Amino acid sequence: IETRKIEAQIATEILNLAHRENLKFKDGSLKFNDEYLRIIISRIRKYKPEIIFAPYKNDRHPDHIGVSQLVKEAMFFSGLPKFVTEENGQEQEPYRPKKLFYYMQTYEFKPTFIIDVSETFETKMKTVMAYETQFHNPQIDGPETFISQPKFLKFLEARARYYGFKIDKEYGEPFYCE
Repeated sequence: IETRKIEAQIATEILNLAHRENLKFKDGSLKFNDEYLRIIISRIRKYKPEIIFAPYKNDRHPDHIGVSQLVKEAMFFSGLPKFVTEENGQEQEPYRPKKLFYYMQTYEFKPTFIIDVSETFETKMKTVMAYETQFHNPQIDGPETFISQPKFLKFLEARARYYGFKIDKEYGEPFYCE
């Protein structure tokens, strides 16, 4: 847990984020439930994002599938006045973001649109590598997993190049919108 906190802090600094919040949901159990739904609704109402990004609804990791469903339903319910949430003892006002965009993880989908990420691809990969205990790092001794194989990082680059080619750019990031 402490290692992941450090890795997340490094990634936060690389991305120059103003705010990052960990909701402390249990790893390996991100299935739809009312408690998680209520927490996500509360954060949507607190931060009022115009758009939300979530993992695509079909993925090899069950947590990604669960988060996708949670975020989709939370986005809908966050706009309903009858769904009451509180922040610091104060009832929150209903708020619904304008759009939900799904990003690609392992399984492919037919994208609704592709964004040119040529200028930011290097930053993305530095951010990925901030999680050095999860992705390939020859200096870390640990079990090989699906994402810790050297070919996984090559896959990420190849996919970005493929989608970049589709829009006549060096790198592209595909998204899906319902």
